[in-house]
Amino acid sequence: MAKKLYIAFCSHQHLIDILFSGNQASALPGSIEQGIKNSIYRIKPEAKEDALLNVLLSYQIQGGFYAYMENRKLLGDERILFILDELSGLLKNFRIKEDRACRRLYRYEADIE
Repeated sequence: MAKKLYIAFCSHQHLIDILFSGNQASALPGSIEQGIKNSIYRIKPEAKEDALLNVLLSYQIQGGFYAYMENRKLLGDERILFILDELSGLLKNFRIKEDRACRRLYRYEADIE
């Protein structure tokens, strides 16, 4: 997913620079997150109530954006995108179970090799 987003942003970089210049730059990851979530909610309205899904999306979108921006000069686009893509793959099958009585979350399955 990271590479697909990267390609989409590169093709519209000029417009993004205009819309999110200066103090508006920090609004970009939030706008990306809301757009992706809204697309998911149109297809799967019950996803709005899925706490795990919403936290994972926020974590991947916001975290991925800032990790990319902070490390791209040091690592280069191709390397940072590879790392972000690998990290996203680790989270793909992550599941947790909520203990409603104790209001705690327990990890019970992760497809990590």
